[in-house]
Amino acid sequence: MKKIVICATQRSGSTMLCKELEATTVLGRPKEVYINPKVQNAAEAQNFVNRIVSQGQSENGLFAVKIMQDQWEKVDKVHSYLSPSSPPSLMQSLLYKLSFTKLIQTDPKLKLDSFHQFYQGATWVFLRRKEHLYQAISRDMASQTKVCHVVNTNDETKLQGIGKRGAIAMENAHDYNMKTQFDAKRLFNRIQSIVREEAGWERFFKKYQISPLELYYEDIVGNKDYLKELARQVEVKLPDTIPAIPLVKVGNQLNEEWAERFKQEYPQYA
Repeated sequence: MKKIVICATQRSGSTMLCKELEATTVLGRPKEVYINPKVQNAAEAQNFVNRIVSQGQSENGLFAVKIMQDQWEKVDKVHSYLSPSSPPSLMQSLLYKLSFTKLIQTDPKLKLDSFHQFYQGATWVFLRRKEHLYQAISRDMASQTKVCHVVNTNDETKLQGIGKRGAIAMENAHDYNMKTQFDAKRLFNRIQSIVREEAGWERFFKKYQISPLELYYEDIVGNKDYLKELARQVEVKLPDTIPAIPLVKVGNQLNEEWAERFKQEYPQYA
């Protein structure tokens, strides 16, 4: 079974990418499935895997999935139950109960072998942003407004995989964030978090000798040539026509105003 793993540092941009892959009908149906897997033994792990593979496959059998860096411990724990070479040890179980993400950021020797083993041979896609400041602003506004997506349709079939509670209609997007509170220090801390997440993925790729297809959100928003390259790598043919996805850009003028205010307080980002 061919697999695509989308490794992301931002949720809204990666959801857009996932919907674009799904729209091709041949590049899987990637979703963020490791949010709360609730797996405690091998039987539950197998059921979980069967379910996510079924949900994430396109009709040609290609399976795609989205994984955020802060989900590493959940991914590795799920697949460790199905890995005879590395069943969960007592130490691993303790680590899973602690802050695994912080530990792995400071100790590159921590292993993610079960995670890697299940997705070994997959085509990896690394999505991030060139502008960490704008990504931090997007995260902060999403945290305050609980809005992650702007949609341009009411068609439920097209909106599958997009959280309803975090989505608003396009006509309401111009002022959805007007009540948000600007905090330069909080944005600075979010930038540092994003940098650490990217570094974490880069260590993961280096450790397991993975050469991902690297994409930047700013490049793919208006240019879909990356779909051709991804299709080439997984050896499938794209359809002649690919329908538009139901998502539009979330940011508005307030994002720009926040960026300028932040640069005044942190001129090194100007």
